[in-house]
Amino acid sequence: MHLKAYLAVAALCIIWGTSYMFMKIGLHSFSPFHFAGIRQFFAGVLLLVLIFAFQRKAIPSRKYIKKQAIYGLLMIGAGNGLVNWSIQFVPTGIVALIGSMIPIIVVVVNYLMGVGDKVNKKVAAGVLLGFLGPVIIFGSELQNLLNPAYLLGMLAALVAGFFWASGSIYSKDYNRDYPSMMNAGFQMVFGGGALLIVSFFVENPTFEKADWMSLSALLYLITVSSALAFSLYLYALDKLPAAVVSLYAYVNPLVAIFLGWLVLDEVLTLGIFLAFIVTAAGIYLVNLGFRRPRIS
Repeated sequence: MHLKAYLAVAALCIIWGTSYMFMKIGLHSFSPFHFAGIRQFFAGVLLLVLIFAFQRKAIPSRKYIKKQAIYGLLMIGAGNGLVNWSIQFVPTGIVALIGSMIPIIVVVVNYLMGVGDKVNKKVAAGVLLGFLGPVIIFGSELQNLLNPAYLLGMLAALVAGFFWASGSIYSKDYNRDYPSMMNAGFQMVFGGGALLIVSFFVENPTFEKADWMSLSALLYLITVSSALAFSLYLYALDKLPAAVVSLYAYVNPLVAIFLGWLVLDEVLTLGIFLAFIVTAAGIYLVNLGFRRPRIS
């Protein structure tokens, strides 16, 4: 049993659940792609400095760096960038709930590709039950979908989930001669750098409106939510099935919705409460389905 990997997933559930609130705070002073780009690029630089300074690793091959660039563009550039953009228009808890669809994409794509662990009845039932959580929320948000900005935000969050899931699946074959911190560092540098370039062309990036709250949120996201959490994510991904690791996306909404209600004054409805219940049931079934029998 990979206890450390499961603990890493548990930490991700909390850390990335808080990230939505801090992203919302940061967007009070920053444009979305600019904010995400700064966060991810400097988190990646921090990881690479630490790994090369303390572990004395050799410079990796061009093939390795190219792979990490692709994974970073998928998960960090497209995935995290679109999530930041969507939070402008959609409550943090709703964006997090849309992200809970990632395990569904992971399991389905793995199945279609014929890779990963076999999907049994318990896993399938858990995924479908987990999918019911966002469906309940969407049903309570139908009136808001008439707002074009709100609808675009939800669609952007959905597309972000596809990119993140795709990057998660493909990154399973990265070179294990290098530590997960190095993988995370290169991916964040390339993904964050791409977001900064996009920001330069589609936004008007500036620090003029930055205040202590947005800068504090940025510091937390760089050090804890990006540098630490993304390293934990890649470590867990190396030790556990992708569908199990992606279960963080089921728990994140619970944390994000609670903090959105407590700190950001977002609405907590009966539909959200019901989503809590079915999501927790889905987590249990998927974990149960992927649990390997012990050999006596």
